[in-house]
Amino acid sequence: MVVEMGAFKTGSIRRLCELAPPSAGLITVVGDMHLERFGSADEIVKAKSELAQAIPPGGLLVVNADSPNALRIARQATDCRVLLYGEHSTEALATRVEGITFGTHGTRFSLRTSDRVLSCQTPLVGRPIMLNLAGAYTLASALGVEPDLIVAAMRTLKPVSNRLEVVEERESPGSATRTTRTSSASGRRSRSRHRCRRRGDSWRRRASSSSGPSSSR
Repeated sequence: MVVEMGAFKTGSIRRLCELAPPSAGLITVVGDMHLERFGSADEIVKAKSELAQAIPPGGLLVVNADSPNALRIARQATDCRVLLYGEHSTEALATRVEGITFGTHGTRFSLRTSDRVLSCQTPLVGRPIMLNLAGAYTLASALGVEPDLIVAAMRTLKPVSNRLEVVEERESPGSATRTTRTSSASGRRSRSRHRCRRRGDSWRRRASSSSGPSSSR
């Protein structure tokens, strides 16, 4: 069973771990979201650390080493096995993301491990999403799932509406507008629009962006 855990305040994740005790955990990022509620970045780290503290001795903790505060938690975890993943980190990584290439039909990238390089493709877009997939790969493979099966599953993922979703709109014959809509943790929605107009055998592209009103979730 996979359980996604979020923190409303210090103690939230501890309570969730009491309800669903983890044998393994994945920390994707520890940022500065919701400072108005936690009061400081250190309090956010403290809240997120509750997952690592709940993993039993001999359990597994997978952490994004590109996130400095997540890496702080990994270094404090001494009773469980810790595996790191990332793209730019200079730490010794179990999985490294390389060669991210975005397109209108998704993303291509590679995952480099200690013994192989896996070519991956997914309909999803967004660099943070590729890091999340690297974390999922690291956790699943360490728990015994076949690497090829994990890579195949990535190809079947579907974007969530309005979350880095690429939408193709036909404005007129010979032209297309591809729109990427995003929502941040604060609920703000932005739209990045790329217009491509075909002339002969080439495409000319121009891009613009705009932000919509904030919304709460």
